[in-house]
Amino acid sequence: MTGSRCPICLLGVPEPVLRSGVGFRVLCERCGTFVISELVLRRLQEVNLYHQERRVDNWRWSGAIRERNELGGEPVVSSLDQLDSMAPRSRDLLRCVDRLVMHVYRSTSDFDERVPVEPVMDYPVAFAKSPDEFLAILHAAKQLGYLDVVGETNDVPEVSLRTTGWRRVQQLNVDRAKADQAFVAMWFDPSVSEAYTEGIVPALQDCGYEPFRVDEPEHNGKIDDLIVAEIRRSGLLIADFTDHRGGVYFEAGLAMGLGIPVVWTCRADHIDRAHFDTRQYNHIVWETPVDLRTKLRNRVAATAPRGGPSRPV
Repeated sequence: MTGSRCPICLLGVPEPVLRSGVGFRVLCERCGTFVISELVLRRLQEVNLYHQERRVDNWRWSGAIRERNELGGEPVVSSLDQLDSMAPRSRDLLRCVDRLVMHVYRSTSDFDERVPVEPVMDYPVAFAKSPDEFLAILHAAKQLGYLDVVGETNDVPEVSLRTTGWRRVQQLNVDRAKADQAFVAMWFDPSVSEAYTEGIVPALQDCGYEPFRVDEPEHNGKIDDLIVAEIRRSGLLIADFTDHRGGVYFEAGLAMGLGIPVVWTCRADHIDRAHFDTRQYNHIVWETPVDLRTKLRNRVAATAPRGGPSRPV
């Protein structure tokens, strides 16, 4: 390991510490703490060194890692595809404002407390591309009535939640509570029944998610409508490609388009048939339900954790 810069945002950091069998643990004041494999670390160093003008996704990755830190998780990055899947591709100003409001909320102990925000260090909390864009998002939050801002033109403004902001936090917490559902897309065949009941279900429950499989509930509507509706309300999608069912590819693609994290899995004897368009994604290759449970729990905990510090509002 050479140099002492964060491989994501290039901020100066303490020398990363090698963790046996896992990778390097990086402590970045801007991105947060994360563990990254040596292979990914070296690849990012090459990109940052020779292709700085192409570092178009670093702000997304930085935001995703920072958000998971604030939710109480420490991401483990084992591939570039995994890193990419941690952050939604779609964003808009109001969503960025929401992320900023939630950061202020998580940093607040008292109702009247003012929280310092430093654009140079804190721009990832709003998934901003730069400190200047962060200030634009901060101004929008003020204009919407969510935040009081003192010293908006200073290097380190101080902000506090207004009543409207607390109301917005309450709504966002309700929405997040609904997103504890994990949609499971897989082959509905007896040969993989135990993989679901003994592998996927307990792994998701261990991580705070409630599994949903479309063949389980009774319903009167069109099955396609139910699938789309349930994917939209889910916070995570597990796509198991054993037997490579076309519906699983469709459901995974829909989730990606909606910015919902997707975890890719496949039984070992079927992975060689993975479609060309999805082969590059970091699949969990499993052999037994117990093996699937362990690997899936670790992947979800590292890339899409739930929980973390919370307070009633």
